Amino acid sequence: MLKKLSLYTFALLSVIILISSCKKEYESIENIDDAKIQQYITANKITATKNDKGIYTQIVSQGTGELYKNTDSVLYRLTVKSVNNGTVYYTGSVNGNFANIVAYTESFIIPLQNTALSLPAFREALLTLKPGGVFKLFVPSNLAYGKNGIEVANVISIPSNEPLEISITTLADKSQAALDDRLIQAFIAKNNLTMTKDPSGVYYTIVTRGVGSVIINKGTTFSANYVARLLDGSVAQSITDGTFTSQVLEGKIVGWQKIIPKLTAGGKVRMLIPSGLAYGDSYSATLPGNAILDYDVEILTAVNQ
Repeated sequence: MLKKLSLYTFALLSVIILISSCKKEYESIENIDDAKIQQYITANKITATKNDKGIYTQIVSQGTGELYKNTDSVLYRLTVKSVNNGTVYYTGSVNGNFANIVAYTESFIIPLQNTALSLPAFREALLTLKPGGVFKLFVPSNLAYGKNGIEVANVISIPSNEPLEISITTLADKSQAALDDRLIQAFIAKNNLTMTKDPSGVYYTIVTRGVGSVIINKGTTFSANYVARLLDGSVAQSITDGTFTSQVLEGKIVGWQKIIPKLTAGGKVRMLIPSGLAYGDSYSATLPGNAILDYDVEILTAVNQ
């Protein structure tokens, strides 16, 4: 009987040890991440606070004006990189930005990967800042992309169990329209351009109005060549072989609707179109969200039905 009891006791102890070791191994992921983040913070002489979820926040600069409120709009750019080795996994384009209401910034989606990352610390940090402020979040892997990581070809590749440093730079502008107008004016000044501002907010220069007699309106079918560039000069869209046809008020961006009717066949125009009159926060591989577009357009033909 004593021998049987000893065997049972040994078996029970073995199970307890096994369970304890599994639990210790699971918890060690969080502990290891926390140790890595603390080591990184210490090595870089960073002052950061840790919330009850395990995310560290560093306020880099406070910004100016009044503190953000939940009802405010916030415009920002962000960078995501590894705490382990500094690998940059994502950095927002200088030709665009994110925009949201402060109350809705508890999660964000990196463009083209369509996986939301929930970060309540994002909103918490914003509410301690003013427009133009900068902060960083140091996020353990279990609160980021976990043991699976994330892989989207040609977009982003974050390995498993990777603690992240997320840097957020807010912009001082109160609205997307104000930001776009400021950037357009700076672009015009830098490049010594002479442009007219349409009441809609589009800046334009008519190189030639054209020689055709057809006035482009809602019922006009026209063909055109065009190139759309971002403000850094990179090409976002281009059709220059005469194959593009459209009706200006049907299916084209608002910026075109406002300016193209000023031309006839043979006309050429350059337009700086704010994002709200272009593609807004839509994005593609060549088009960042909230991008201003610099268009050169030549009207080839114009026919009224």
